[in-house]
Amino acid sequence: MLIEKWRAALDKGELVGFLSTDMSKVFDSMSISLMQAKLKAYGTGDNSLDLIRSYFSNRLSRVKIGNATSSWKKVTR
Repeated sequence: MLIEKWRAALDKGELVGFLSTDMSKVFDSMSISLMQAKLKAYGTGDNSLDLIRSYFSNRLSRVKIGNATSSWKKVTR
């Protein structure tokens, strides 16, 4: 499993990173607080966690279908 390989590399003092190039739907069904807790457990640094918290704080979303647009709603997932 990829995460186990990352953990092994971290245990050896190696640098581990990843880049997600398409984030449009990746967080639609995951709790942000759960994601942050898991990232912290895997050793993600405080600066990176602060960036993630900032990205997901006070986010709003709405849906547009044809000419109809919903009202803005707070994103909780």
